[in-house]
Amino acid sequence: SMGTLVATLAYKETPFDVMIGEAFVVDPPTIVKRIQDQKNKTLILPKDAKKVKKTLHGINIPLLVVCGTKDEVTTLEDGKMITQHYKNRRLFTFEGGHLQGARVLGFE
Repeated sequence: SMGTLVATLAYKETPFDVMIGEAFVVDPPTIVKRIQDQKNKTLILPKDAKKVKKTLHGINIPLLVVCGTKDEVTTLEDGKMITQHYKNRRLFTFEGGHLQGARVLGFE
């Protein structure tokens, strides 16, 4: 999840051609709250984290968002929010939870 946050912020400085990410972060403060509520953990976000939502909407490259249907941190609704209304974005779902895509899809 945090890798997608970093990639989104990095795109602004160094554009690339395509982005693929599992557990895509749309709204960092919301993700922090979910993690605090579910796992009782404290996270510290990069200083530019509040810019992610605006930056993400400005990314105009092909984007594949991989999302677990049972993910309670970066939810299926988050994945739909990122991909809807964009012709060059796709949502790929799998039966599983947060960051379980590689295992569920057999890449481990």
